Amino acid sequence: NTTGNVFTNLRLIGHSGGTLPRGTYNGCYFEGAPDNKRELSITAGGEYVFENCTFKAPIAPLGIYHPEADVTIQNSVVELTGDSHGINVGAAKSFVFENNTVKANQLTRPELELVKINDYWQRNDPADVLRAVIQNNVIESNIAARGISTIYAGVGAPPYVVKNNTLYNAKLFLKENDEQSGNQELTK
Repeated sequence: NTTGNVFTNLRLIGHSGGTLPRGTYNGCYFEGAPDNKRELSITAGGEYVFENCTFKAPIAPLGIYHPEADVTIQNSVVELTGDSHGINVGAAKSFVFENNTVKANQLTRPELELVKINDYWQRNDPADVLRAVIQNNVIESNIAARGISTIYAGVGAPPYVVKNNTLYNAKLFLKENDEQSGNQELTK
């Protein structure tokens, strides 16, 4: 199937990680088990759309790890119930994250990144996230963690669009060539 599946109101509660099949997810709810140590992940190419979904987990609610993955997350909620990174984009053709709410109220480490493009260990590798648009999101944290992090995107990373995000306590951690405007860092 070239277009993938359509999942409506799928509920996955008490999961212990795993890979998501390609497709469109409408109104879906993903909740990790309290002792979960593995994230949900995207490890195949193709188009993934998440609309009005909830990702709730004690560790990294979602990871994206395929250079041909085209992932859009809109009008959704990411709730991190532990001391962990949030959405981790390790490789993607396109990552669009807009009109979402990210909540992280159990963090103890300020170096944690809630929406991140690659990480410290990939910073000297060629960039493998070819496009990212992160806009119109509300990101709240209990400490001054890194709300949006693109700084470790890798060598030759293109400009990413990071616009009109409101961060409560969390901070922006962006590379120089990103197109950034209208972002606000507020305290709560």
